[in-house]
Amino acid sequence: MNTFLKISIMVLPVFLIIPEAFALGGKDKTSQEQKTVEITGRVRIVGNMPFPEMVISDESGKDWYIPSDEKDKLSPYAQRLLTVRARIEHNDMILANGKKIGIRYMLRDIVIIKNE
Repeated sequence: MNTFLKISIMVLPVFLIIPEAFALGGKDKTSQEQKTVEITGRVRIVGNMPFPEMVISDESGKDWYIPSDEKDKLSPYAQRLLTVRARIEHNDMILANGKKIGIRYMLRDIVIIKNE
C-alpha cells in the first residue's frame, strides 16, 4: 500500500469525528431547567398570515408563546384575561446572519386556573 493511502485511512476518521463533536456540543434544550409558573394575561393572536402566533401578554408586556398543540385549548379565550399554570421552555431567537435577538418564552402543559 502506498504511503498516501495509509495516511488517508488514518486521518479520514478524524475529519468525520470532529464535526460530530461540535454538533453534540451545542446547547441541549432538554437540559434546560423546567420551571412551572402562573401567568395572568390577555390571550392574543400576533403576527400575520401564513404564520399567526398565539400569545399570552402579561401586565409587564411580556409575550408568552403558545405552541400549536395547545392553541385549541386557549382559542375560546382570545382577547380575554386568563390565568394559567404552565411549564416554561425558552429558545434563543436567532436571525439568518447568526445574530441573537432575544429569547422566546414558550408555555407547555398549560392548565387554565382562572378565566376572568
